[in-house]
Amino acid sequence: MNGSEDHNDYKKAYLNKLSFILENISKAILLVGSANLIEYANEKFCNYFKLPFHPNSIIGKPVQDIKWQVIQAVQNPNYLQEAIEKIKLAKQAVKETEITLKDGTALLVDYAPLFEEGEFQGHLWMFADITGMKQLESQKQQQQQFYEKVLNNIPADITIFDKNHKYVFANNHAVTKEDMRKWLIGKDDFDYSLSKSEGFEKAITRRNYFDQSLQTNQIVQFEEKYVNNQGKEIYHLRHFYPYINRENDVEFVVGYGVNISTIKQNEKLLIRSVETYQKLLNDLDEIVFIIDDKNVLQYVNPLWEKIWGKSYYESVGNCLRDFFDEQNNALLKQDIDLLRSDDKVDKLKRIIKVVPDNGEIKHFQYYLRRFYSLYKEELRVSGFMVDITDQIKAQEELMNVLEKERQLSDMKTVFVNMVSHELRTPLSVIQSSAEILELLQQDKATQIGELQTYTHQIIAEVKNLKDLMDELLLVSRIEANKINFNPDEINIVEFAESIARQHFLPWKDGRQLLVEVRGSNKPVKADKFMMRHLLSNVLDNAFKYSPDKPAPSLRIFFGQDNWSLVCRDHGIGIPDKDLSDLGTSFKRGGNVGNIQGTGLGLVVVRYFVEKHGGQIEYQSKEREGTIVRIHFPY
Repeated sequence: MNGSEDHNDYKKAYLNKLSFILENISKAILLVGSANLIEYANEKFCNYFKLPFHPNSIIGKPVQDIKWQVIQAVQNPNYLQEAIEKIKLAKQAVKETEITLKDGTALLVDYAPLFEEGEFQGHLWMFADITGMKQLESQKQQQQQFYEKVLNNIPADITIFDKNHKYVFANNHAVTKEDMRKWLIGKDDFDYSLSKSEGFEKAITRRNYFDQSLQTNQIVQFEEKYVNNQGKEIYHLRHFYPYINRENDVEFVVGYGVNISTIKQNEKLLIRSVETYQKLLNDLDEIVFIIDDKNVLQYVNPLWEKIWGKSYYESVGNCLRDFFDEQNNALLKQDIDLLRSDDKVDKLKRIIKVVPDNGEIKHFQYYLRRFYSLYKEELRVSGFMVDITDQIKAQEELMNVLEKERQLSDMKTVFVNMVSHELRTPLSVIQSSAEILELLQQDKATQIGELQTYTHQIIAEVKNLKDLMDELLLVSRIEANKINFNPDEINIVEFAESIARQHFLPWKDGRQLLVEVRGSNKPVKADKFMMRHLLSNVLDNAFKYSPDKPAPSLRIFFGQDNWSLVCRDHGIGIPDKDLSDLGTSFKRGGNVGNIQGTGLGLVVVRYFVEKHGGQIEYQSKEREGTIVRIHFPY
């Protein structure tokens, strides 16, 4: 007897552990026996398919009891029903079939038939939530589309790598063939070299420079050489630029290259003959200079004259340091001394920033090489300075484009969240009011007044929705510059009092706007449409953000050279940290709580004030109120 009880206790404990494991695994599970009775289902299964009961309550019941609810939970019920029947008839394992639920959840379905000693025992279904993975794939596609749209139109050899030196993007200047560009994503230079049956020398060199840029968090440049199909040597000046995010981590690395084959060819030609040397130097697109052992200029080409404004005769014979600032002179001296003292160093290069006499900032890549005079009695140094100002600007513009895209992505997210929040409340009120109306209409004792109450609620919330849509459309028209400015001479006091009578005498909570005039009333030039929106938005905010406080006031000041509108309320105020963001789309004070709003109203106000040549100022303190001052010229 005791042995039987011990066995039962052991079996019960084992089943409890098995149940605990099945309940806590990441997948939803449904086990159906050969008689089509449910033998097991975990809580995740019921949650995914919105089944309104505990999984233990369906064990032992026919699977048909829940089949309809499960099928109706997906976006394509007919397809799922047909697929289930085919899978069950085939009685073969099916892996990773994707379905989408009506709530947008993406599931990966695995099926396995159960056999015991060759006899079919039932069906095992497993469901895994892959919604997050799908969203990441979508974001990756959007980012890739951005790269292709923007970076493919920049006339430069541009690539982008992750921190493991894997290609994330290559534009059509870097890799001409589209199929090769697609293949290259996710691979590195070793894969690329292997695909072309090349050695790994170039890939190893690139990897070393790439690692150097990651270690220093600075731009790294290097030269590459290869021989094209015509047997011509091609040189590229390549750069790795690490992009540092706000957390001071490298987020990705931008690579770009410039073809400097012409420069390299000219360097070789300089060695061949003095005559060719002189002609080529005069025609080169880079600055060239030669200094003696005392760093005195022996030669400068015409481009030197153009940059520094000093002719050949004004430059030659003077010391090189006379043409550079203290910082650049220190760098030049350091490199020149190293070139002269170390026979193993044949060439040095560096990027410097130069401000010539004309004040235009220039960026140059300089190369220093050493050579001997004709009879080898004197060691000299030649310098070549390439104007890379446009490349630096392109690099900065690229970073700006990437940053603006990130900001745009953040703004889209805020927009979706804001509009969703603003739509949810009125839609909920409309739905509940409509449902109550439906019930009241079935009650013969219902009074007309009761019906009107809920009807008015529906009308009010529909108006809120309309106002939100109007506000969004107005901002859209503003951003598209489709609103014309048509000023006309108006009596601003009568205009403001008219708006007050229509909307704020009283406001919807019974408070009355106080309108005051200071100075002698004068006609002003204003666009009535813009001024109406401007005033209505400012006054509406004053009332909305000062519930249960004294009514706001509006003062109109007429000065000698300008006139002003000053609106004051005694409401919740605006935190200091949020004042600078006012007038920016979807930016609101951090203390607004459940008060409805999108922040778009002040965008409209700022735009209309600027159209009138005016200025707007905000003075506020939390829990004490806000003063909005708007100044206009006559």
